[in-house]
Amino acid sequence: MPEPVLLRNEGAEAEVIADEGARVQHLRDRVSGRELLLQRTAEPGPRVDFLAACTGGWDELFPTDSEWKEHPDHGRVWTAAFDVVEADGAAAAFRVELGSPPVEIERRLTLLAPPRRGVRAETTLRARGPTGPFLWAAHPMLAVEAGWRIELPDGARNFEADRELPGRPLPGPLGEAQVAETAVIPARADEVCEVVYVDGVGSAAVRSPDGAHVTRASWDESFLRHLWLVTITGRFGLDDCLLIEPCTSRPYRLEDAVEAGTAGSLEAGERVSWWFELESLDEPSAGA
Repeated sequence: MPEPVLLRNEGAEAEVIADEGARVQHLRDRVSGRELLLQRTAEPGPRVDFLAACTGGWDELFPTDSEWKEHPDHGRVWTAAFDVVEADGAAAAFRVELGSPPVEIERRLTLLAPPRRGVRAETTLRARGPTGPFLWAAHPMLAVEAGWRIELPDGARNFEADRELPGRPLPGPLGEAQVAETAVIPARADEVCEVVYVDGVGSAAVRSPDGAHVTRASWDESFLRHLWLVTITGRFGLDDCLLIEPCTSRPYRLEDAVEAGTAGSLEAGERVSWWFELESLDEPSAGA
């Protein structure tokens, strides 16, 4: 793996792989000692297939999730080599230009000021030409275990299981009992791959059964308007994984988002900026 850019302060430390999409490979709570992100050994060989090349951590998806037209699976950012524009200990800035879509991406990662323990990502997307339809999703692969529970703020609405990857519930709108079921991380033996969509929230968290460990994500919901909750256990070599993925579109298949009118697009010269935060709320006495 390429040499990481290291960020560190009293509360947290992060390792960022600039050459591989400016991926946050590690995010550790320095008080509790816990690693917040799933870690995985990638298969040897070229980084072409996302699941084969996946090392866990936190990537970004753009301009698509699943393969669409000329765009590969999980989009083009995760394989893009970013330039390190700045790195000063607790913050770093990265930049890349893509040819398709024709955009410039700038990302600044800053560790949250103690006593908070996490990182804030601020991203700006500039179009150098018409982008065509796209989606953007944060893709943090969170380390969890069976029995951990997803927590959403009041106002969450429009719960729906994906038609192709519904997991435990049937596809379509979810009732109260189904929402409660999908909030709990299942055992690996259940072999679940589940995509649930939610609207109306700008944060989400996942908590261990004893309450000692909590990972919380917060985001700019004026841009990332839809939330995908992706639970994977016992599948694809991604045991005990939760992805809290705020996204511009719903569902994850870009062709369906185009049809539903939720896909984004920019014309030449247009730009958009947004933020995303990921942090630990662990009890100070909680060990990893």
